[in-house]
Amino acid sequence: SFLQTLMTGKYTASMPNTNLTMSSVVRMVQYKGQDVELDFCDTAGQERYRSITASYYRHAQGCLIFFNVHYRLSFEHIESWLD
Repeated sequence: SFLQTLMTGKYTASMPNTNLTMSSVVRMVQYKGQDVELDFCDTAGQERYRSITASYYRHAQGCLIFFNVHYRLSFEHIESWLD
């Protein structure tokens, strides 16, 4: 997953399945001389996290939505996450 790669610094094609839990990672980066906190939350597309995610990203200034290019249904569900 993206978060596993972010945490470990390396990509492995056979990452563990993240479909069962929600996970998050916080990273501090410098941007134009300012410290910026990046807070990543991976819900693995699970509907049961819908209410959590709304409160989680309410004050967000950006959002990344991932989908599986090999699983068309994951692409079709993107719009529901944007609502």
